[in-house]
Amino acid sequence: MRIRQLQTFCDLAETLNYTRTAERLHYAQSSVMEQVQALEDHFGVPLVERVGRQLRLTAAGEHVRVEAGRIVRLAQEMRERVRAQDGGAALSVLAPETFCVRRLPAVLQAWRAAWPEVQVTAGPVPRSVLASAVEEGKADIAVMLGVPGGASYGAAAAQGAPAGADRGGARASAGVSTIFLASEELLLVARAGHPLERAAEGMQRDELLRALADYPLYASEQGCAYRAASDAVLQPLGHEPTLVCGSVAAVVESVAATDGVALLPRMAVEGDLGRRLCVIGAGAARQSGPAAAAAGAGRGGDASGDCGTEGSVERAAAASEGMHWPRVPIVMRWRADDARPHVAAFAAAACALT
Repeated sequence: MRIRQLQTFCDLAETLNYTRTAERLHYAQSSVMEQVQALEDHFGVPLVERVGRQLRLTAAGEHVRVEAGRIVRLAQEMRERVRAQDGGAALSVLAPETFCVRRLPAVLQAWRAAWPEVQVTAGPVPRSVLASAVEEGKADIAVMLGVPGGASYGAAAAQGAPAGADRGGARASAGVSTIFLASEELLLVARAGHPLERAAEGMQRDELLRALADYPLYASEQGCAYRAASDAVLQPLGHEPTLVCGSVAAVVESVAATDGVALLPRMAVEGDLGRRLCVIGAGAARQSGPAAAAAGAGRGGDASGDCGTEGSVERAAAASEGMHWPRVPIVMRWRADDARPHVAAFAAAACALT
């Protein structure tokens, strides 16, 4: 009995079709049949049977499928660990700057406990690079804010999760698997003690949006997920940024030092809420009518991360509920045919901790 035979049987158990299995594994159909026959000879029982024109597993075949899957996974993991000890295993992760600073360290720490020997390359890159990083072989895993595809990007960012995407539900397209991790809420923030901090309490949404005209609006550059979501809300009302920064971190620092306001992701400001920054509109009245229904259509999923203090968490949550600001989906992408265990382990850690 060989590992290759077990892998072939696992694929056949999935397709229940000799032709498709042969195409998937790039074998001749006769080779697939011979490998299955060799396993049946080894165990002394039939593993597959035909019912009419359909192929199905026997009871013994079902048991072998489960155990063979375990053996194949262990063999793959063993190969990766041996290669890693020899300096052969590596993982490259690309993500937006905010995710690299606020979320990636915890994911890497949890993953590293099981894969300390794998060489990791991780860093921030622009969204224009992330959009095709996996397809072009620039990264094993790419974490994106928003969904791939330029034309519908702004609308997707404003609505939250990609249509039909559940947290942790993978979708494969053009050889790349995409998994929805979370939806990041946006908060309207200003420096602590800003005139709007108290003035905005109890304001209706439209009243608050009009009040913003009296203060500078700051934003990140075009092409950023948060800029797209911010523009989707504020541009129709005539609000244009008076300061455009090259990074979200620069926007945060500018807001903290001046009277400017910005619509920023919670993960970028959570450490400063209650200290340098405040949430504008925490006590704002809930919007009603068709606009509210449209604005709330994309809400869903828990925002990741905790704010600096319990009070700031409550204010941030209240602001999000009252204002119906957009949520930006966080998705992870990797090659659909990448079966390396350390890559799968990183994906699992990202799902658990994002």
